Amino acid sequence: MYPQPNDRRSFHTPEDMLLPLKGYVPEAELRNPQNLDIHNVKTLLAVKNGPTTGTTFGRVNGLESITRNYSEHDISHNALQFIVCGYDTMTGDNAKFSDAGDSGSFVVGRDGRLIGQLTGGAGPTDRMDRSYITPYYALKKAVEQKFPGCHLLDVDA
Repeated sequence: MYPQPNDRRSFHTPEDMLLPLKGYVPEAELRNPQNLDIHNVKTLLAVKNGPTTGTTFGRVNGLESITRNYSEHDISHNALQFIVCGYDTMTGDNAKFSDAGDSGSFVVGRDGRLIGQLTGGAGPTDRMDRSYITPYYALKKAVEQKFPGCHLLDVDA
C-alpha cells in the first residue's frame, strides 16, 4: 500500500494488524487523488476485505457512472459509482479486486479512511477486473437527507 519509499515514513503497522477506520475520503480527493502507486502515478489506493475474495487491494481510477436507464421497464435511476481496478501491490499489475459475494464490503483507503461501499463488479478473467463502489460521502449525504437527525458512525472527514 506504500510502494514509494518517501510515503512509508508516516506509516506504522498497528500492533493487532487491523487498520482502524478514521474519517472518510472527501469528493475532491476522489477526483484528484494524491497517493502514488508502484509506477509513481497518482491514484487513490484502496483495500477491502470481502467474504469471497478476502483482503484485496485496488486503485480508484476516477471514472464514474451516474445514470442507469432501463427503458423497456420504464426505470430511470441515478446512482453515483466509482470504478476500482484491482492492484497487485508487489508488481503493480491488475488483479481481481472483488467477486460475487463481496458486495456490501467497505472499501477503505490505506490510511483507514472510508472510500465507499462495494456494489458490484465485472470482468472476464481473473487478472482484469473492475469493481463499482458508491462513495461514502454520497452515502452519508443520502442517509442524512432521508433520515434527518440520524447519527452515523462518527467518521467525519
